[in-house]
Amino acid sequence: MGEAGRPPRRRAGVWFMGIIAAIGAAACIRLGIWQLDRLGQRRLLNAEIRARIDAPPVDVRTVLGDTTRTRFRRVTVSGVTRAADELAWAGRTRNGSPGVYLLSPVSLGDSMPLVLVNRGWVYSPDGSRVDLARWREGDTVRVTGYVEPFAGRLTGRWRASTALRSVRWMERDSLVALLGRPVAPFLVVVAGDTAPGDAARVARIPPPPLDEGPHQSYAMQWFAFATIAVVGYGAYLWNARRGG
Repeated sequence: MGEAGRPPRRRAGVWFMGIIAAIGAAACIRLGIWQLDRLGQRRLLNAEIRARIDAPPVDVRTVLGDTTRTRFRRVTVSGVTRAADELAWAGRTRNGSPGVYLLSPVSLGDSMPLVLVNRGWVYSPDGSRVDLARWREGDTVRVTGYVEPFAGRLTGRWRASTALRSVRWMERDSLVALLGRPVAPFLVVVAGDTAPGDAARVARIPPPPLDEGPHQSYAMQWFAFATIAVVGYGAYLWNARRGG
């Protein structure tokens, strides 16, 4: 082939690298746009949740049948605490310390499902065992809190092996079997402030922060990769022409 065969191969290489760069840049731009779309969805969801948090509280009975738009909705719970059925949610940490959440089943009436009230966090050396009687706050309850739906079922043992009244996660069917009554499809997390370091009081749990997540930074990274692909091909093309 000699010298006459080299230019066609070189031109084919330039075209091939151009196609690869174009495909790579297009894919990165598409992924960046996807991340911006997710950012927009996250902002809309945060605005909706913020509106629920800021809205006046309603009686929990009014949201028992609404499982799609209740997360973080502020509600009031008034009823009788079933002290003998109180539970500890094991493996909950606070500021790096092991502990549990205190869970109190509240009866709203004979014909109503039980509402599980998360009263907050207390210290437990092994993150499982705690004296539930020490932390009881009365036979009746009237509290304001926010709604937190149960998460999906996890794997492994539901009951903590080291403590009879401790559970490892919130699973509605298992709670119904344990308590012998229908259970609302969510927790009510008691709102309120607790002084830092006050070990004599139950530490209330604030709603999680409504951040925007990493979507914007991911989008910028994908757009940067697209720019690198285009600029890199330009540099390759320039060097190829110089070499030609």
